[in-house]
Amino acid sequence: MRDVDGQLALPILDPDRNAQLARRITTGWQTQAACGQLGKTFDTAVATPLETPALETCNGCRVRSSCRATALLNGEQGIWGGTTAADRRRLHGALAVGASVDAVLLKTIRVRTDDEGSAA
Repeated sequence: MRDVDGQLALPILDPDRNAQLARRITTGWQTQAACGQLGKTFDTAVATPLETPALETCNGCRVRSSCRATALLNGEQGIWGGTTAADRRRLHGALAVGASVDAVLLKTIRVRTDDEGSAA
């Protein structure tokens, strides 16, 4: 399913799933983010060659789950919580069909393809 901008539309999560995601977000997580500690921000329109350093920074971040939950709830673009927008579309779909919120938030995405940025 595509929205009016041609982007893939996210499946609608039930309110309980949204609440589960929201409960996993630590207040003030942004101040502890590895990207912030490095003085880096990652552009939401990041080019593929720049994704690798951003994703590597995320993989060692202690607030990666809060960051990822925020992105899943808000439909963010760019690199968030060790995932690309394409990764999060797949994770969002997994949540919509019953995957564990904790499993989705803790998943490390290891395999990526060139076509859409990643494979979960």
